[in-house]
Amino acid sequence: MVIDGTDLGELDDDGLALFRNQTMGFIFQSHFLLPQFTVLENVMIPYLIYAGRATPEVKKRAMDLLDRVGLSHRRNNRANAISGGEQQRAAIARALINQPRMILADEPTGNLDSSNTEKVFTMLREINRDYKTSFIMVTHDRALAERTDRLLIMSDGKIVEDICHI
Repeated sequence: MVIDGTDLGELDDDGLALFRNQTMGFIFQSHFLLPQFTVLENVMIPYLIYAGRATPEVKKRAMDLLDRVGLSHRRNNRANAISGGEQQRAAIARALINQPRMILADEPTGNLDSSNTEKVFTMLREINRDYKTSFIMVTHDRALAERTDRLLIMSDGKIVEDICHI
C-alpha cells in the first residue's frame, strides 16, 4: 500500500512506527491517557516518543492545542483528575501534536453524553477545516455518521454502501 508517496510494504518495523508517528494521529473510544502524567504531558507523548524531549516550540504547540480544545486551564491536572469529556478532548489534542495529515478515530464519541458528543464532533469538523487533517472515523452512531463528508457502511467486513455528502 502506498500512502502519500510512501510504499508501506518497503518499510521495516521501525520505519512503519516512524511513519505512523509522523503521519497519523489516533483517537480511541477509551482515551488511553496515562494517569501518572499531567494533561500537558499526555498531549506531548507522541512527540516525546519520536524526539525524546519536548522543545519550547512543541510545548507551545501543546498549549495551543489545549487552548483549542478548551483545556488550557487543566494542563497541570493529572489525566485521571478531569472529566470523561475533558479526557477525550485531551486525547484529540494528543492526536494532533505531531501535525498528522490523517487521524484514525475509533468511536471517539462512544463514551460521551449527547452534549459532549456534539462538542467533540464539532471540534473534529473544525480541525478538519482549519488544519486540513483528514479523519477516518468508525462509529455506530448513524446520526453522527450522516453528518460526515463521506459515509462507508460496512456489513460483515465488507463495504455495502458508499455515500458522498459533499
